[in-house]
Amino acid sequence: MKQKNTINRFRFKTQILSSVHNLKQEKPETKTTKVIMSDDLKPRFIESLKRNNDQIREDRAKVIGEDSELIYRRRVEDIELKIKRLEREQEGLIDISPLDKNSLTFADFQPEAFVQKDMELSLTIRNLNIQFEVTKKRFEYLFGKKY
Repeated sequence: MKQKNTINRFRFKTQILSSVHNLKQEKPETKTTKVIMSDDLKPRFIESLKRNNDQIREDRAKVIGEDSELIYRRRVEDIELKIKRLEREQEGLIDISPLDKNSLTFADFQPEAFVQKDMELSLTIRNLNIQFEVTKKRFEYLFGKKY
C-alpha cells in the first residue's frame, strides 16, 4: 500500500510539473491587427533580391498604375468642380437685385460688362465640358473603370 501511494504521488508530481512546463511554453493569446514583424522572420531583403524580372515588373506596374489612376481621377474631379463653380458664377450674374424690395432701381448694372463676362464664362464652361468628357472617357479606357 505504501508503495502504491508513493507511485501515485510520483505520478501526481509529474503531472503537475509537466502541466507547469507546458504553461511556460505556451504563448498568451494576443489580439493584433497588422503585424509587420512576425514570429517567423523572413529575410525580406534576400527575398527581394531573388525576385525575377516578371515579379519586379508586376510590382512596379501595380504601383505606377495605382498612382496614375488616383491622379487621373483627381484631375477629372477637378475639372468637374471647376465647371460647377463657373456655372454657379454664371447664374449669379443673372441675379440682378434691386437696392431694396420697394425700389425699382437696380444696383450699378452695367450691360456691357454683363455680356462680356457671360460670354467668357460660357466659353470657359464649354471648353471645360469638352475637356471633362474627353478625360472621363480616357480614364475609363485606360483604367477599365467607370468614372
